[in-house]
Amino acid sequence: HTATLRPATIPQEMRQAFFPEGPPETEPRRDRFPTPPPPPPQAYTCRRQVEWRDLDTVGHVNNANYLVYLEDCGVQAVHHFGWPMSRMLEAGFGIVARRYRIEYKQSALLDDDLLVTTWVADVRRATAVRHYTITRASDQALIVRAYALWVWVDLHTGQPIRIPADFLASFDGHVVENGRA
Repeated sequence: HTATLRPATIPQEMRQAFFPEGPPETEPRRDRFPTPPPPPPQAYTCRRQVEWRDLDTVGHVNNANYLVYLEDCGVQAVHHFGWPMSRMLEAGFGIVARRYRIEYKQSALLDDDLLVTTWVADVRRATAVRHYTITRASDQALIVRAYALWVWVDLHTGQPIRIPADFLASFDGHVVENGRA
């Protein structure tokens, strides 16, 4: 709803346009967003000010742009802990996102100063989960929470690989293990 910036009920004529034979009997079940583990002491935070180019026609950040904010912060975090893209390329591996899940809590508006915080959890042999929150700096309101399942791959074969030990060692204090920082 444009006046409140809250979701609105889909008008019946729009439902009929999408489902001329009638809507499905049941709506797909919506899984609850999982509670992320608490951030560790070395969670990484980026600041970002909402620019006009980030907005949609309603005047708040377009949902697709939140993914850009998350990816930018994730790349900056990896660089901060000593692994710029050039070092990963030299080592012959890359990190690809297999899945993102984003929960939108509130709208961010033009000139809002946002804090994008990220940390890693659930490290497995070839995967890890990178968690994110986006909060408004002025009132600490939670705007977005999200996570990404990352997979480490060999750049020559495209196949998953074990996360390199020296890579993991660089992230001491940034990883949550067994739900604890």
